[in-house]
Amino acid sequence: MADADDVRCLALALPHVEEIDSDGFDFRVGGKGFVWSYPDREPGGRRVIRTDVAVLFVGDEAEKQALLLGEPGLFFTTPAYDGWPLVMLRLAEVGVERLSELVTDAWRMRAPATLAGELTEDGGPAEAPRLRPFPAGLASVVSGWATTDEEVLMWCGQATAPVQPAQVSAWASEDGVEPFGLYRGERLVAYGELWVDDGEAEVELGRLIVDPTQRGQGIGRCLAAGLASLARSRHPQVFLRVHPDNTAAQRCYAGAGFEPTDPDRAAAWNLGQPVEYVWLTFPR
Repeated sequence: MADADDVRCLALALPHVEEIDSDGFDFRVGGKGFVWSYPDREPGGRRVIRTDVAVLFVGDEAEKQALLLGEPGLFFTTPAYDGWPLVMLRLAEVGVERLSELVTDAWRMRAPATLAGELTEDGGPAEAPRLRPFPAGLASVVSGWATTDEEVLMWCGQATAPVQPAQVSAWASEDGVEPFGLYRGERLVAYGELWVDDGEAEVELGRLIVDPTQRGQGIGRCLAAGLASLARSRHPQVFLRVHPDNTAAQRCYAGAGFEPTDPDRAAAWNLGQPVEYVWLTFPR
């Protein structure tokens, strides 16, 4: 059983994918949409964006009919889509592995030919990254991802490199801190934490970092979006802070759906901070 978060992680793991601002999800490559949430409209009613149904580009009418006739429990269409190479997919009825194939095929059919070689070496679909609780035994892996003073400062605010594995392990024992790893298969590709404040009914995302060999593939956006979704299940207020010089991270989090925090609130949160952080909030 898949959901909108699985679609987001799969799509963002593909090369050169852009997420368009919407009430659901909407992913494009080379300016062309390949998967987005279904805009349902009841007769005489208003349009409702359904994130439990994905609209998929399938290339041509023959493929569309093959899917509709072969797997009617998964796929459907409506008269409004007659003549368009698109099908609707019921996410609750599909496994993540099959969803990965469908999303990757849709990307491949819409991507410029020059991008086709940027998938996995065997040309297969990208594996959906998955969040898991972070095991202390991998602290040395994460500590090796930031090797310069600047990288460490942007990551966790420490003035000098390196961050020792013991420090990464110690973060998990801090009050309210819940560490998570993002995995492709069994490989750890990113790390981040939830800082849960039950008293204030809020969660801050902290100390997010991506394996340097995996950057530029949408992993950071997938990590931020996944942690934000998990945080939202705990409390309605979800936010993070970014060093003002870390413009790459600011773009990444904007791509994951974060928006600038109200200026007055950001100013209040920056009181006593070592720098004027950029504060971003995940919209409700």
